[in-house]
Amino acid sequence: MFDRTNLQVLANHARAAAENMAHTLHRTAHSAFVKETQDFTVMLMDRSGATFAVPMELGATWYPGLSYHRAIAMVD
Repeated sequence: MFDRTNLQVLANHARAAAENMAHTLHRTAHSAFVKETQDFTVMLMDRSGATFAVPMELGATWYPGLSYHRAIAMVD
């Protein structure tokens, strides 16, 4: 499918998108908790709930290892 170089380029773009999401959330948040503590996270995931991009600067980096497919199924 993808060679290693293209896969790394795609991974870097996905991580940059997640970092941009985090920056936007922090910048536009109305919550003092989010603005002052920066204790939040964002991530990109596929339809099955598998995460594939997470910003590394945030404190809650263990969430990507969790499966979100049950939560997504409740919303669909």
